[in-house]
Amino acid sequence: GHHGGFTNVLMPGIWSLCVLVPLLIHRYGRQDPTWLIHIGMLLMMGQSVWGLWAVEDYAPTEEDRLAGDAMVAEFAASQGPVWAPHSPWLSVQAGYEPTTHLIALWDIDHEGGPLVDYVDDIKSDIANHRWGTIVSADKRLGFGLRQHYEYHRSIRPKGRLFVPKVGWKVRPSYVYRPKKTTVED
Repeated sequence: GHHGGFTNVLMPGIWSLCVLVPLLIHRYGRQDPTWLIHIGMLLMMGQSVWGLWAVEDYAPTEEDRLAGDAMVAEFAASQGPVWAPHSPWLSVQAGYEPTTHLIALWDIDHEGGPLVDYVDDIKSDIANHRWGTIVSADKRLGFGLRQHYEYHRSIRPKGRLFVPKVGWKVRPSYVYRPKKTTVED
């Protein structure tokens, strides 16, 4: 399934359901399955009540929405194209082509993995200044960023604005521009 991950990774639970439910049905389903169905319904109802949550706790505030709109406007005004690996949907909303999400890169960046060669494409794109702007949520992005791009400025919203309500608590923060190269005669 999935080993590790962040607070919204539920793969172990899904795997457990996919394995345990068929085993239970196989073991007890040959008899009268009515009792099994009733227990299953009670468990589902119980988790539905136990798992109730308030939408307000997870929905963005009006201030979050305004900060998000300002962030998209910032991306649209940036020297393009823009790669924002922590939140690539923002560059798409600003009118740029879709790009790679950082967690997808992490998922394939394993020596001997079947897709590890694609990470070299990203490193090459960074070395060749494919993007006019790279926006990162932290200063440790890697992939050759420090060698080929320089820190330009911070665009992190003040306070707790535009912080995801669930999952990984990252937001666009640091703008990088390609380093100037000098040509010697």
